[in-house]
Amino acid sequence: MSESTFTISRLAKEVELPTSTIRYYEREGLLKTPSRSGGNYRIYDKESVVRIRFIRTAQAVGFKLDDIRMLLEFEDGTGCPCGDVKSVLEKRLIEVDAKMKELRAIKKSLEQSISICKQSGAGDECRVLGYISDEAREKNRADGQCRS
Repeated sequence: MSESTFTISRLAKEVELPTSTIRYYEREGLLKTPSRSGGNYRIYDKESVVRIRFIRTAQAVGFKLDDIRMLLEFEDGTGCPCGDVKSVLEKRLIEVDAKMKELRAIKKSLEQSISICKQSGAGDECRVLGYISDEAREKNRADGQCRS
């Protein structure tokens, strides 16, 4: 085995992933099927390391595997990159904006709950639980799920 080839365990160590994740990437078509040694071991090349790091970097910014697959096709030269990549990026940005809006609402709710806690004494009944229950009932009414 040369320095430019890897068994699955050596590749896993190199990219700091379990071998099961590498096999999963293969099954999903994100990683090219490796050649086999005479002993039927998977043999990966340095390009596999680069490709896995590309996948992990894309996942780190929140891309889903379908999007990553598309980006890899562009990288491999089987797609029309610029406009298509821009569309994938814009879609992800919309998802991030929606998640940020959701997180801001959660933050506001937590801040309100903490404020309620500060107004209560240590031995008092917790008014936050009532606040959360009221919020849940209000959400049910708004969603039309609870008609009592």
